[in-house]
Amino acid sequence: MENKKLRVLVADDEYWIRENMRTIIDWDALGLELAPMATDGEDALAQMEKSPADIVITDINMPYLSGVELMEHLRSRWPSTAILVLSGYSDFEYVHKALLLGALDYVLKPLNRSKLMEAIARATEHVLALTRRRKERSAEQEKLNLAASMVLDREFSQWLHDARHQEKLQSMEASLFDYEAAFSSYRVALVRLPGFMQHLGEGQLPASAAEAVYRIKTALSGMVPSGNKLVIHDLYHANHFLLITELDEAALRGFLPDTLSQLAALSHVQPRAMVSESYFSFRDLRRAYDEVRRCLSSMKCGGEMEVGFSAGAQVQPMIQRISADMVHQLEHAARAQQRERFERLLGQTGIYHCREEGWTVMELMHSVNGITWILQHLMEDDRSGAQRAAFDNLQEMMLSAVDSMELDQLHSLFAQMMDEYFVSAHSDGGSEGMRHTVQRVREYIDAHYDEAISLNTLAQRFHVDDSYLSRMFKQQVGCNLMLYLASRRMKQAKKLLAQRDMNITDVAQMVGYDDYAYFSRVFKRMEGKSPRAYREEELR
Repeated sequence: MENKKLRVLVADDEYWIRENMRTIIDWDALGLELAPMATDGEDALAQMEKSPADIVITDINMPYLSGVELMEHLRSRWPSTAILVLSGYSDFEYVHKALLLGALDYVLKPLNRSKLMEAIARATEHVLALTRRRKERSAEQEKLNLAASMVLDREFSQWLHDARHQEKLQSMEASLFDYEAAFSSYRVALVRLPGFMQHLGEGQLPASAAEAVYRIKTALSGMVPSGNKLVIHDLYHANHFLLITELDEAALRGFLPDTLSQLAALSHVQPRAMVSESYFSFRDLRRAYDEVRRCLSSMKCGGEMEVGFSAGAQVQPMIQRISADMVHQLEHAARAQQRERFERLLGQTGIYHCREEGWTVMELMHSVNGITWILQHLMEDDRSGAQRAAFDNLQEMMLSAVDSMELDQLHSLFAQMMDEYFVSAHSDGGSEGMRHTVQRVREYIDAHYDEAISLNTLAQRFHVDDSYLSRMFKQQVGCNLMLYLASRRMKQAKKLLAQRDMNITDVAQMVGYDDYAYFSRVFKRMEGKSPRAYREEELR
């Protein structure tokens, strides 16, 4: 209401009273909008139907529909509207009844400007106070809805992926009967929003990861035209949203393409969706999820929006995009510390042109795994733990980039990986300006470690080539840039894990990891134990 004028409706059957009300008060100066005057109670009701007023000032004695009768309608249909009563000295009985019906105040005729101003001020404050309380209640309800949504995501994600905590799985399976009672049958639509976390704070997306996820879930649920529905965010795959719906294939074909277009506008990425066959038991939910994930991975690496249905999907056998001979040549170049040859061979694999050459997501993932395994397998035993951790962290980032379809990052990430593996023959100390830039980058990471940060975003922010920034950062700071970021995050994560009442999934999000499984793997590689094991030791 702060940016919108309150609307005032005056109802009186006397022309001169209406004209006096129009001129005696400078409504615009008070931040109020005066609606067209109503000549009686019926006229006032008709105007309220068209455009409800925040404040109604009504005469008691009017033909056709009296002020008291008008108030009864207002209280029933527009209970938040503030009501002021105009009356003569002889109308005490009516005024008494009006006050019992909830009128805030009454003003005697003939009108006294100061008395009228006081009454209007009270009515305005009343409406604004109601608005504030409504907003506060709405904000509180939004927090409760967000918390409930996160709990639901956590429970379903653990049930779909985690087989270690059997007691939790059994508890979740018991609650699945409630969903089975609500759904006669269901299909799972896996909606993939690759890299949407990189756009937090843009357009309609909040800056908070948790709030952004909730906004997307709410939008996706609201786009389903009818029937029971459930939307889950997979915490183990941050780009995955599961829409569980009763709708049949024909209905889904009708609305999903438009849904993807709306999600694209909301998230600033190009979404994809794969719909499962029909299932009856929620115990089959894992099977349905695996079905759509497998089919989605067989899609091409192109960035266009696409909707697929597993029932008619032709899952083609995966093509071995990198031949055994190429693997042998890459391995030979790595053993011989021939970086330039390795880079040239890597370019010949076609991995940087996977979109243009029609690779599937699975083929790209398999190829990336194969190339990174060559370097990881050949790393010398005398490499430090920090170097190995840096390499492992880059491998995780590489697979995450493929999962998010952020293919523009592949070249940069491979360059960073080669920086870690190949021994540099010479060192470029960089200019004084570059040393200053590295220091600014380091300070930025220290202050913004909990945000979505990549080498590309840092290079763009500080206007420097990403490969050069990576090389200079390592030379000046002594460790890989992304390892420095991970170390900063782990330092804060350990502080938060020491707090008994904080959920580990929440800890992951608070230090910048939207994918809990990824956070857990990075933590274990850097600290030698899982986040859960670390917490248990700290709280003994």
